[in-house]
Amino acid sequence: MRFTNGKEFPLVRFRIAVAANAPPGQVTLRITSETETSAYSGGFTIIEARKLPQFTSDVVVNGANFLPRGIAPGEIISIFGMDLGPADGVSEGLNPVTGRLVTLAGDVSVTANGIPLPLFFVRHDQINALAPIEIAGLRNALVVVSHKQLAGAAQVVPVISTNPGVFVFPETTQAIVLNQNGTVNGPGSAAARGSYISLFGTGQGAIDPALATGELARGGANLSFFDEPVVVRVGGIEAQVTFAGMAPAFTGLFQINVILPQGIGPGAVIVEGEIGGPKSQGGVTVEVL
Repeated sequence: MRFTNGKEFPLVRFRIAVAANAPPGQVTLRITSETETSAYSGGFTIIEARKLPQFTSDVVVNGANFLPRGIAPGEIISIFGMDLGPADGVSEGLNPVTGRLVTLAGDVSVTANGIPLPLFFVRHDQINALAPIEIAGLRNALVVVSHKQLAGAAQVVPVISTNPGVFVFPETTQAIVLNQNGTVNGPGSAAARGSYISLFGTGQGAIDPALATGELARGGANLSFFDEPVVVRVGGIEAQVTFAGMAPAFTGLFQINVILPQGIGPGAVIVEGEIGGPKSQGGVTVEVL
């Protein structure tokens, strides 16, 4: 029994079912009996139903070729799953204070061994992020995705020294390449043998001088070069590499300049890069005159 102002009332327990379409926010609870009505303003708050982010280690992949071979320090990665972030894609860009890529976008954050990952893009089914350089030398990293402060299960992802992937145009094998004259390589703008082309990718691993995680690469006299040796073959012939380093004004994006061998044939020719042993994905092409 409960006593209020000298009156004796029975203690009643009841359960409240919240409608699925009830809007979030503080609500007024109104209880009506046969004899009276009581209202309790702000009695409880309805919150949006949320699910934990879900993904597995085999969908943490290279952002250029989407292959699940592990992650390298400073690599652009993609994570695929469910309930990873907002329904519509969000890209926050650079932190205006630090000048680096943001580590919180659309109420989403990602960590590897507790280190926040810079974020390029977040959506409910995909996250594009930058692997931190701090994971160098580790065998594995524990990757955790959080959305609206709800953290999903940690996934163990292998760490490798390099993991080269070459960016291609969507739904094609055509590498994203600049010709020597600055035009974009393709069937209508092929590159001449003996000229140089610029390939773009990610997964280069350690660089010198090093850049902080999320920092934009510098240009001019402050270029950052690969620590590991680079080999590029075009049409099965080793090409002369004239530059292998980070693309200035970008983060996680590498640039390799090579001179096209004279011995290759015209048309769509296979190009493959190798950084410190691991190779880029097969089947990537460049157009040659």
